[in-house]
Amino acid sequence: MVRGDRVDSVEYARRVNAAADLAGAGVPVAAAARTLASRYGVSVRQARRYLEQAMAAGHLEVPESSVVFTVKLPESLAGQIRARA
Repeated sequence: MVRGDRVDSVEYARRVNAAADLAGAGVPVAAAARTLASRYGVSVRQARRYLEQAMAAGHLEVPESSVVFTVKLPESLAGQIRARA
């Protein structure tokens, strides 16, 4: 059994989209699950979950990766930004 950490939303969307591509190409579910399992190093059971999601929702929008952005601001400006947030 393959065991690993959870993937982030970007990787999840990529995997579901790969599953949707395989399903859209007419690849049988069992063969698509084996392909996804070997491609992403997951179990066939998890690969089937990606396929189920792809068949239910189609392609997912891949979210943009987020980054940490830190700046120094005057205290008064930081207070105004917090008040508006």
